[in-house]
Amino acid sequence: MPSAKSGLPWASLGILAVGSFVIVCSQSGTSGLIADIAAGLGTTDGGVGIAVTVFSAAVAISTLPMFVVLRRRSRKTVLVLGFAGAGVSSLAASAAPNLALFVVSRMAGGVAHGLFSMALMAYIALTVQRRFMGRALAIAGAGSALAMWVGIPMVTWIGYGPGGWRLSFGIIGAAALVVATWVLFGLPRDPDRPRSGSARLEWWRLGMWGTRARALVPVWQANATSVANAASFYVVFSFIGTWLGEVAHVSGSEVAAALLVAGTGAMAGMAAAGPVSDLWGTRRGQTSLAVWLVAQSLLLAAVGALSLGGGWMWVAMFLLGVPGGALAIVQQARVTELTPEPLQKATAAAQSVAGNGGMALAGGIGGLLIAGGATWLLPWATVVFALIALCLDHTMSARLRTS
Repeated sequence: MPSAKSGLPWASLGILAVGSFVIVCSQSGTSGLIADIAAGLGTTDGGVGIAVTVFSAAVAISTLPMFVVLRRRSRKTVLVLGFAGAGVSSLAASAAPNLALFVVSRMAGGVAHGLFSMALMAYIALTVQRRFMGRALAIAGAGSALAMWVGIPMVTWIGYGPGGWRLSFGIIGAAALVVATWVLFGLPRDPDRPRSGSARLEWWRLGMWGTRARALVPVWQANATSVANAASFYVVFSFIGTWLGEVAHVSGSEVAAALLVAGTGAMAGMAAAGPVSDLWGTRRGQTSLAVWLVAQSLLLAAVGALSLGGGWMWVAMFLLGVPGGALAIVQQARVTELTPEPLQKATAAAQSVAGNGGMALAGGIGGLLIAGGATWLLPWATVVFALIALCLDHTMSARLRTS
């Protein structure tokens, strides 16, 4: 495998791209199937929304403790554990007889997803030069965008078929176990395998909580921006099937097609995110992302409020998908740029907490709105979170200019 000094490790990034595809299908497989899952478990859409919140909350809560427990393990080992956990939890969800066990299985899936997110960014940071970081993240993240393009629509289409949503989760689980085996035998070990004699976390050794912590304030502000950006996207996307049915009056057979259009937008966003971050700078990338979220949400709200049919709905779905492909790439590139190199692994864990904390927040807010009969307000929640992200990034940029 090429070192961080010799360019892009294409084979490793390709394996990670396939893994990202499976992980995102596992994470967002409920997006278009909430009503179907609710019917199968004898609960409401809001009840299934609890599983969305619990999944993301499990990621946010478990990532840092898992970082402490697994800090002496190679990132490859953590990736294997993440894929294996995603596989087992998805198979358990497919067999869950009631909502309680479904929620527990999704919680386990959230822990597995946190392991993957924590290890992915750290593995790339250890093997790729910073000037290639945006492109490397885009290549590895291509699987995520492809999952939004064809994976989630396929999961939705299968879920509405004879096998139902249980078959969808079963296929995802089996695929995750296959990827875990592939990573175990096919992915090179990361180059900085921790020494067994290291007794302290790297952030303690470098005074992360001491006087030098002030230098990391922009990193934490960037992570706070990540929380707001993630919440602004997922507060709609996590419940897009419900929004399409209740507000846009799209039938079940058309939900998969709508998600396919959104996935096409995600591919466009993924393709643009790396070059924008590398050439225009990560600050402009963050600002562009938040502005885009505001604009697409206003169009989505108009489609629902004015009952705009035909092409308007498909345009809105395409624009909705664009930040889905760009979100992780832009945020990770921004945080990586601001982080001292010795702290890359610790910051990868913090970035995972931030992104999934935003998803958990989105799941909670979205679930409450749906339970309260206010599904139409979901795009407006996106606007609020995106404006918060803009304010946070502006404050951080002003601090950097004066420091």
